[in-house]
Amino acid sequence: MPETLRIGSTQITAVRDADFRFIPTTFIPNVPPEGWRAYLGAVDPTEMGESRVLTFVIRSQGKTILVDTGVGQWGLWRFGDGHLLESLAAIGIAPEDVDYVVPTHLHLDHVGWNTRPLPDGTIVPTFTNARYLFQKLDWDYFTAPEFLNGERVEPSQMMKNAVIPLEGTGLMDLIDHERVITDDVTLLHTPGHTPGSVTLLVQSGSEAALLIGDAAHHPAQLTETDWSPTADIDPSLSARSRKGVVEQAQRLNAWVAGAHFREPGPAFGRIVPIDGRMIWQGAPLG
Repeated sequence: MPETLRIGSTQITAVRDADFRFIPTTFIPNVPPEGWRAYLGAVDPTEMGESRVLTFVIRSQGKTILVDTGVGQWGLWRFGDGHLLESLAAIGIAPEDVDYVVPTHLHLDHVGWNTRPLPDGTIVPTFTNARYLFQKLDWDYFTAPEFLNGERVEPSQMMKNAVIPLEGTGLMDLIDHERVITDDVTLLHTPGHTPGSVTLLVQSGSEAALLIGDAAHHPAQLTETDWSPTADIDPSLSARSRKGVVEQAQRLNAWVAGAHFREPGPAFGRIVPIDGRMIWQGAPLG
C-alpha cells in the first residue's frame, strides 16, 4: 500500500519505481564501518544493503506533480527496469493525468521515465500533457559535450534517451532553481549532489514536508551532514545543503523524505532530537 501524507490541503504519495542497492562504506568511503553501526543495527556496512528508487506524486490545487521519474525501461540501470507506470496506475494515475514532471536533479535514476521507446525505436514523451521542469544548471552540466562524450557511458546515454529528446517537443521548460509551482509547492536550491539539485518544499496551513531527492541517500546523512557520497559532484557544497535541509526541517517541523531511503522502512519521517543529536525518525503512514 503506497504511503500518503496529507499536508494541509495538499497530498503527497510515495511511489516506488525500482530497487537501489549500495555498500555504505564504499558509497561514502571516508566513513569507517564503526561510524555506520549506530545507524544500521545488525546490518554489515561493508556488505550490499537494500534500498529503493522512490518518486513522489503531489496533488496540489487541482494539479498533479510527479517528482522524479525513476529509472525507466532503457536497460541501463543495473538493478532492472522501473515499474513507475504500474505504481502510478495502482493509485489511479494515468500518464496523461500528470501536469508537471519535476526532477530533483538529472541523474539517470531520476529521469528514466521522462520518455519511453516505442517498438520501432522511436523515443516519445511518457507524460504527454505535462510540463517538464528541468533546472538550467543541471541541463547545462549534463548536456555539455564533455559529459555526453565522456567515459561514463550509462549516464550520458540516459541523457540522450530521456532528457535531450524533450527539447523539441514543446513540453520542456528550463527553469531557475527557485520556482513556485503552486501556492503550496516551491522549489529550493540544494546544490552539491549536482549543480541544479533542488528540494521541493510542500507547505499548506501549519504543516510542511521536504522532498529532498538525493541531498541525502540514507537518513544517517541527516545526522552526519558532512557524510558526502562519491556520487556528489561537489561534496563540500552538498554537505552545506544537507545542513540547510536539516535546519529548515527543524524550523518548520517538516516531514522529510528522500528518493533512496532504506527498505524496508517508511518513506516519510521527521528529524527529532535524540540523545543530543538530530535523528531522522520514520513514521509509517496509510
